[in-house]
Amino acid sequence: MATIDGLLSIRIKDFLGDEASMPLYVTMSDAQTLAALDTYAGTILTDLDAILDPQIVGATLNVNVPLPGGLRSSPNSGSSLNDNALFNYKITGLTNRSFSNDVIGFTQVLIVNGQINLADPAVIAWQTLFTPSSGLLQPVSSDWQTLGSFRYCKLSTRKHRRALTKSSTETP
Repeated sequence: MATIDGLLSIRIKDFLGDEASMPLYVTMSDAQTLAALDTYAGTILTDLDAILDPQIVGATLNVNVPLPGGLRSSPNSGSSLNDNALFNYKITGLTNRSFSNDVIGFTQVLIVNGQINLADPAVIAWQTLFTPSSGLLQPVSSDWQTLGSFRYCKLSTRKHRRALTKSSTETP
């Protein structure tokens, strides 16, 4: 059994309606089931609630998974986080609703004549990942709706809400 690192992020709200996030760094055994982790997180939240005045309004458990072997060891020359591909899917059971997944840093090799090569096996594998399957991790929309058929894919550009890297300069 291996130990996996994680982060339990707890959202707390006071009587004025102000919210804050409290990080709790955790480790867990890779043999634990999601149900066991859910139960233990519930215990932590119950114990925390007993020592708080504000209300706990939510919690998220992020698990740091080890990277698999075979991934590239450095970025490709000329790669950019601004070059993206937007994959769009219908949402199952809802008319006129769709969900888009933006792939940040899309490879230039898969762009042919200004379009994403939808016939490439890597592109097909990615778009198939988001359609209903029996996989252990099933991608869904941001409001937890099941994704249906693939609609389209287009090139997009990342809009910077904040700097990708932070640096400061001391001025006299």
